[in-house]
Amino acid sequence: MPKVQPRSPVPPDADLAEWLLVTSMRTFDPARKELRLAGRIFNDQRQRYPDGKWVITSALRTPMRLIVPRGLIRTQNTRYRLRERGTREDITLD
Repeated sequence: MPKVQPRSPVPPDADLAEWLLVTSMRTFDPARKELRLAGRIFNDQRQRYPDGKWVITSALRTPMRLIVPRGLIRTQNTRYRLRERGTREDITLD
């Protein structure tokens, strides 16, 4: 039987600093809330944004308990390494 090689950690697509949670209602299912992050992006490997630009991510796929500084989170198409959390309060959009 061949040996299974351990998966190497997948590097993040970008870093997100000064981040905060953005909670909103889903467009197609208003009964469910959707979580996103807003923050300043750095080291964007796809070179979509310059360092320091404020962005709002697409919907999070990472469980809430794993959204912590120095954690790796996943959205629909991107992986972010979280830097320090911002001092601004989280936002809820109705």
